[in-house]
Amino acid sequence: MSLFWRPFMLLLKKDLLLLKRRSASVVSVIFFSLLIIIIFQIGIDLGEMSPIPFAAPFIWLGSLFGGMLRMSRTFESETRGHVLEGYRLTKGIVLPLYLSKLVLNVFFMVLLQFLMFVVVVALFNIQSPLFYLKMAWLPFVLGAMGFSAVGTTFSGMVLGDSSKDLLLPVIAYPILSPLLIGVIKSFEYAASGDVLSLNPAWISLLIAFDLIYISVSILVFNILLESQ
Repeated sequence: MSLFWRPFMLLLKKDLLLLKRRSASVVSVIFFSLLIIIIFQIGIDLGEMSPIPFAAPFIWLGSLFGGMLRMSRTFESETRGHVLEGYRLTKGIVLPLYLSKLVLNVFFMVLLQFLMFVVVVALFNIQSPLFYLKMAWLPFVLGAMGFSAVGTTFSGMVLGDSSKDLLLPVIAYPILSPLLIGVIKSFEYAASGDVLSLNPAWISLLIAFDLIYISVSILVFNILLESQ
């Protein structure tokens, strides 16, 4: 167990330190996500309609585009020097490497979604935001896990491509479509637009999607690492 845990913690600490040092890139992702939500908010007139059913799509809209920018930078530090060559020669490093990247991306996505939640609450004047957050945290976290699993894996796949910023969304978005639909469909609303509950069938599907995405990603990540 220590053969996994120690390299995992070292890699995770290294990535957290690099993320902290590159705070400018984090701010740019947040600003980009915020700009997308503001543009759509200006262009949509809800009239007398309740804004609550639109909260989840808007939160995920900003998180989707901003998060993909983050995913494309997942292995940015490994592109310098001969880091990948060293990883290939290190026995048992594949699983700790992938999971450290995955955990960091999940953390970033959850943080980004929370910031988008605050922005949406402020722009759309959503009543009882704490109650909505209490209902929404589960599908949002499940969505962040599946999104990060796919984004992390395909970021490794397009690592050596000069147009990876364009190629990654083209590959990842179609695969993520069932997950994104599941997050939106997880909410059940009353006629007034208030959130009634979460749909257990869609929650179960989100859990299944996450298990499939993470399992397949772990299986293919070693092949992707060897191909770079």
